[in-house]
Amino acid sequence: MDKNSWLVYYTKGFDGVGRPTIEQETDLEILSNKQAYLRNELWLLIDNLRFGDASTNDVKKMMDEFLDTIIIPLAK
Repeated sequence: MDKNSWLVYYTKGFDGVGRPTIEQETDLEILSNKQAYLRNELWLLIDNLRFGDASTNDVKKMMDEFLDTIIIPLAK
């Protein structure tokens, strides 16, 4: 275990006056997490299309949901 984990826990990530907490996500981290989620969801869709694990209606429903929840909000 990290020897400083107790410090981060009890200070709630305080890193000095006027500085954001070290546990606060930056815009870059948020974007990176969205990108990873998007990539994983897309690969699931591709696998379903390639290997036929889902019916055409299932894939269409997944693709519509993917567009509505990921692509369209990112475009705004």
